[in-house]
Amino acid sequence: MPGITGLEFVARQVQAGCKGDVSNKAVLSGTWSQEELWQAQQLGCKVFDKPYRTGEIEAWLDAREKLIPKDRRLLDAETFTVVGRDKS
Repeated sequence: MPGITGLEFVARQVQAGCKGDVSNKAVLSGTWSQEELWQAQQLGCKVFDKPYRTGEIEAWLDAREKLIPKDRRLLDAETFTVVGRDKS
């Protein structure tokens, strides 16, 4: 992402009060530093590193999907804002 790392984006979501479960968020990178891995662990998000193994990513997504309550209703897109972006 231009100007911001995936970890910074997730951290901003958390700081802004995002109600999405951070354990349902993943960040992909080819160069993880020890500090970044520690930060990801503290945030609670999943990390994937290169070389990406699509089977591993798909298995994680499938496992996360099974945790979604069957009766969960999604919000209309007009009711939320993207972190760092105005509604206009």
